[in-house]
Amino acid sequence: MTGFPPLPECPLSALRVGAFPASLRATFLREAARACARYLLAGGRFSQINEDRSLIQGGHLVLMPLPAPGKSSLPDRKTVALSLQFLAKEWTFIAPQPQHRLRFFLRFLRELHPRAQIRKPIARTWIRQAETELAHFHQARYHELLREGKTNGQTATGAWRGDSPMEPEALLRIVETLRQNRTQILNLSPRAEVWRDTLMGEDVVIKYFPANPRAWRQWLGFSRARRGWAGGMILHEAGLPGPEPLGFAERLVRGRPRESLMIMRMIPDARSLQRHLVHRLPAMPKTERVNLRHELREIHLDLHRHGLYHKDIKALNLMIRESRNGYRWWWIDLEDIRASPHPPFREVIRNFYQLNSSIPKRITREERLAFAAGYRCRHPLATHPWILRHIEHKTRVRLDRVTSPFAPQKP
Repeated sequence: MTGFPPLPECPLSALRVGAFPASLRATFLREAARACARYLLAGGRFSQINEDRSLIQGGHLVLMPLPAPGKSSLPDRKTVALSLQFLAKEWTFIAPQPQHRLRFFLRFLRELHPRAQIRKPIARTWIRQAETELAHFHQARYHELLREGKTNGQTATGAWRGDSPMEPEALLRIVETLRQNRTQILNLSPRAEVWRDTLMGEDVVIKYFPANPRAWRQWLGFSRARRGWAGGMILHEAGLPGPEPLGFAERLVRGRPRESLMIMRMIPDARSLQRHLVHRLPAMPKTERVNLRHELREIHLDLHRHGLYHKDIKALNLMIRESRNGYRWWWIDLEDIRASPHPPFREVIRNFYQLNSSIPKRITREERLAFAAGYRCRHPLATHPWILRHIEHKTRVRLDRVTSPFAPQKP
């Protein structure tokens, strides 16, 4: 442990209360990875570890109870994968951020496989395979949620997750009454009406989708509320940032949805990324601008790692709340969430110019290029000169077409 600050002596369970100094994070990651790998090599299983009995002693993490004595052997891939899944689910305090998890994982593999030349290929293969399996699972689950509550011969369908049961027809009647008396309107457009209200004692956001003026579209596919329900639930189940969905309902005409609505819990003290940048960007230090850029890119790539993508990523569709510990994010417009093991590259490029045209001009071209450069690890063509020129062209087209506080004024 030479060159690293010493770890304090304490039980492992004490680290769950959040009193772990950030300066010791790298030291703890190295030691935790070493201890976990040695424990697995000795035949132990992470689910058997007692956090109250395990402790840091003399700068080393001692995991208890000790595995039964026996011959040390390299565990098979399935055992390692299940062990890492357990750590990711139960021990999030060890590596809360993606960069921490990668550092822990590489150190863990170094202990399992001392030969340096095979560590990174193994890590890359396992990570990609785990992401692919997760993406296929989320795709299947998304399509399962799209069909939730569908029955034949009814005039209304839906689903409800609240504490008290609620029939779709009753929910439609209640929301219609609230719609007539709403006061806290968040957004009004021909496509959707969004307002804040109180429903069954809870502070909620109601998103109402009137009958589509393009009548032929209501006969194709699913209603926007049903897609919003499936998108919100898949984010909630995957642990990704988004408002918690409470329910949805849709009125049927000849078996096809006509009008629909979705209800979500209110996100307190949050505002759109666009509004945050307008107010905070002029006085924002350079380091904070860089951190904000990295966090925004990371939550976008995290969607892709889970086999999901958003069809309308603009600064208005990202909610943000600032605190002393950093930023917290939420995706909104959940009806635009889609599931696919390989998000189309066309959608990735579309996301670029959607976001590029919705952020203030005060953000320099160099900062925008640095933001795009971070996508090379997953989308190598994202920074190709032809692609960047296409993004700039589409950005100008959108700014000329959409009236916004950042659009150039026409003479």
